[in-house]
Amino acid sequence: MYDLLSQIEQGKPSELGLSPTQLVDLTHFMKKTGAGMRLDKLQSLMASISPDLVPYLLTQNITAKLLKAYHAWNDDWKLVTTQGKSDYLDTQYLERMAQLGMVGKLKTTGEDFRELNVPDADQITYDINGYGNMVTVDLRTKRSDRLGYFSDLGESMGRACVSRLHQTIFVDFLQGNPTVDDSNSLFDSTNHGNDNDSGSAGKALTYDNIVACFRLLDAMVDDASEPLGADFGYLVVGRYWREIADQIVNDPQQPGTSNRNVNTIRQRIKKVIYSRKLTYDWYLLADPKELPGLHIDFFEGEQEPKVEAEKNDSTFQFEHPGRQRWRIYHYYGPVWKYWQAAIRGSTNNLAT
Repeated sequence: MYDLLSQIEQGKPSELGLSPTQLVDLTHFMKKTGAGMRLDKLQSLMASISPDLVPYLLTQNITAKLLKAYHAWNDDWKLVTTQGKSDYLDTQYLERMAQLGMVGKLKTTGEDFRELNVPDADQITYDINGYGNMVTVDLRTKRSDRLGYFSDLGESMGRACVSRLHQTIFVDFLQGNPTVDDSNSLFDSTNHGNDNDSGSAGKALTYDNIVACFRLLDAMVDDASEPLGADFGYLVVGRYWREIADQIVNDPQQPGTSNRNVNTIRQRIKKVIYSRKLTYDWYLLADPKELPGLHIDFFEGEQEPKVEAEKNDSTFQFEHPGRQRWRIYHYYGPVWKYWQAAIRGSTNNLAT
């Protein structure tokens, strides 16, 4: 293989007569040994065998690195959301039905079973959005590159995709205080009663403030005035409160108390979820298994982004020889099913 690489670097790759299988073996050998090849030689080699083979191999390289970088960010967002599948890129519908209240007491209804009218479901509409970019690479300018560029390119794509997903979940649909289906803001003190920092002055992450948030969660009811409170929740924090949150959850005693009071609230916190997108704000989100809050539908159930190489017979590549374009895309749409599942502990203001 070393002799073959030397021949390619010194001569004309098109004269070697390699088969596609030999080229695949060669690229595997290069990856294993750390050997490299100038991209102009690689491009010439590709042209002598198959117009689509090398872009395909580069796409596989980019995709592998993309997914590695994509999953390098924590996927704890799955713990505080429910995920679904959409087969269409159009308006989606989610139905939410209020509870029926308590069944009748037969002793007071003359032993007759009371007929209950099933309430109409609230229909919530939302859209599946597309996120993506087109990346163009001039292969001819990468003459001294040894394929490391495409690893870096894949990693950059992966970070861009996961950053957008976290931005959507933790900023657009949480920190951004979006309008929900009842035409009120997610954290509306008057209509929702789920804001522990209604004055927007900032609330420190303390044991007492977490207890106050659980009290708000326990008080949640639905349209039928039936209790919706969840017994367990996730504490979502940004970089400023991360260490404090871990101390509160892991300390068997209440932090900051001299009489060593037992830390009972930690039993209700399932996990501390850290978001790189948040700073001073923090939230208590109900366990979706008890009370579903933010729901995300992924197009065709694909939770990972995709990369596609543009075909070499495209108009762009005909007009721009030596260049290759890749399309990166991700389709999903979030919506709050029950806004009662979200309690804001503090706005993005540092408490004084």
